[in-house]
Amino acid sequence: MTADAPDPLDLPPSAWLLVNADLIPRPGRALDVACGRGRHALFLAERGLAVTAVDRDPRALEGLRAEAARRRLTVEARIVDLETGEADLGREAFDLVVVSHYLHRPLFPALVRAVAPGGLLFYETFTVEQARLGKPRHPDFLLKHGELQKRLRPMTIVRERDGLIEGRHLAAVVARKP
Repeated sequence: MTADAPDPLDLPPSAWLLVNADLIPRPGRALDVACGRGRHALFLAERGLAVTAVDRDPRALEGLRAEAARRRLTVEARIVDLETGEADLGREAFDLVVVSHYLHRPLFPALVRAVAPGGLLFYETFTVEQARLGKPRHPDFLLKHGELQKRLRPMTIVRERDGLIEGRHLAAVVARKP
């Protein structure tokens, strides 16, 4: 983080999570995937969910642990490299899984497995049009239109959006596991 960059914990949760907050199960178990400093994990823990947050950056997770302790919240922060081997996120272990601005296509089967029956997956990231506006530009980090819906089968899409949102090209879904 540079002196000019805002602290990620000063940023609100993603607009997609906020606009769909009515769907967040309470009580419940939540997983924040590629959590960074954990703004979504903290948001969910403040709402009474038992939260597990995973990321590969130990410094970011230390910041999350410190902030959770400061707020008197319980968040299990685990170091997990989501891009090496086959990540194990559990089997039907979470009522809610959140992924925001992260894309590693081989992870989709593990994400679907991690959601409990009747549970939800909130997923939002950049689409191919974002490359014209700025970062990310590499195709590995950009969704094609309709790709989320295909990769999340057999989950049911509850809500979705795709387009220019808040100055960025994004696709997002809330999907429910049967």
